Amino acid sequence: MTNKRSYDNSNREAKAEATRQKIIEALIQQLIENNSPEFSIEEAAATAGVTTRTLFRHFSNKEEMLLGVSEGILKLTGQIKEPLNPNDFLQVFKSTYCLFEQHPDLIKATLLSDLGRGARSTLAERRRKANMKALTPLVAQMPEEEAKAVQAVLCNLITAETWLNVTSNFNLDGNHAYAVIEWMLKLAFDALQAGNYPDLQQSLFTDGVTKK
Repeated sequence: MTNKRSYDNSNREAKAEATRQKIIEALIQQLIENNSPEFSIEEAAATAGVTTRTLFRHFSNKEEMLLGVSEGILKLTGQIKEPLNPNDFLQVFKSTYCLFEQHPDLIKATLLSDLGRGARSTLAERRRKANMKALTPLVAQMPEEEAKAVQAVLCNLITAETWLNVTSNFNLDGNHAYAVIEWMLKLAFDALQAGNYPDLQQSLFTDGVTKK
């Protein structure tokens, strides 16, 4: 009695994964080069060297393609661990800004095009929640709404949007931006740890104008 040879499909799976990665890379290239809200499936397929039919075998719709781009961005820029406490937050800030400086074109493309914003959205939301949670020990004694305000402003300082604004709109060197923001974060951390909280009850307006 002869034994049936088990079919080794590892080769096929490897080829399928390689094709999938080519498609993701083509989508990212389109993101960087075109910087356009238009998402051309045909162009992506041509760049990847596959047919549109093959592309849809790997990604059945545009939503799945955006998730694929998200994966590609993660692989290209590297995985940054989510912070668990304020010290982790500072380390994440350093690692994040290093990646911004290493891949400026990709980061700008993800911010300036509809495709890029879609690719970043799920990643950014998860990161935002982790960053807010990591800062909780610093604001634990504050009322909830006031604590949220402090966390939100500190988290915003380490975002790609802030990096792009200070480096592009103000033509600032990335290293200088990092140094100043790190200085601001440490000052804020020291103040919060000492119980010196911002007065969020003061009016936004002066000279007798009442805040509405």
